Amino acid sequence: MLGGEAALDLWGLADVNPRQIEVVVPPAARVRRQHPDLVFVHRALATDDVDEVEDIPVVAPPVAISMAMAAWVERR
Repeated sequence: MLGGEAALDLWGLADVNPRQIEVVVPPAARVRRQHPDLVFVHRALATDDVDEVEDIPVVAPPVAISMAMAAWVERR
């Protein structure tokens, strides 16, 4: 499911053009492929933190905001 800036854009909460797309996967998931434009974030989410926008799985707005802020701080 989408997270971070991509989720904010999908929700219509920010006008962003993310350099990388954060894809949230369960903590035990094994990612077999690598792609320079995708960042796989291993994270356990409560059911309240998961939603859909236009049938696309996406994190809820508060989680998306938190992820985007953490990524922004990390880049600084």
